[in-house]
Amino acid sequence: MASLPIPGSGDLPFPYSISNATNNLLVSAVQNTTAYNSTSYNISSHNTDLISEKTILNHSPYSMTVNIILIIIFILVIIWTIVGNLTVIVSVKTSPALRASPSNILVTNLALSDLLLGLLVLPFSSTVEVAGFWPLGREVCYMWLLIGMYQSIMPILLHLS
Repeated sequence: MASLPIPGSGDLPFPYSISNATNNLLVSAVQNTTAYNSTSYNISSHNTDLISEKTILNHSPYSMTVNIILIIIFILVIIWTIVGNLTVIVSVKTSPALRASPSNILVTNLALSDLLLGLLVLPFSSTVEVAGFWPLGREVCYMWLLIGMYQSIMPILLHLS
């Protein structure tokens, strides 16, 4: 197989390991996100070791009333996402007529993807929106970005194949 240069990858030949590609993409995404967040939310000035709820709400870019409204909306959307997608998954799993259709398998796949989004991505996104900065440390940020990226890309790739 011929070796092709990959833009932005230095001297890595193609094909190269997925872990290097994922790592490079993740580091790039985190650097871009950190640069954006540090200018708009000023995350660099916060000590993320011990952050309490009081600290998060004191540094929020919104008033306390807006924070309470946002928290209620985010909780309702997350619950709605989880319950709605669980309903779709359970309906298809328990009904033989629904399992028979190939299109329902794709719908179930999307419901599973959205369920994982509601469980693994939306709570952290809501925290960042209310707090105005990332309060959970660099490692959790990397995992959140990785999971969010895969949650966005993988269902599309599975449906196109």
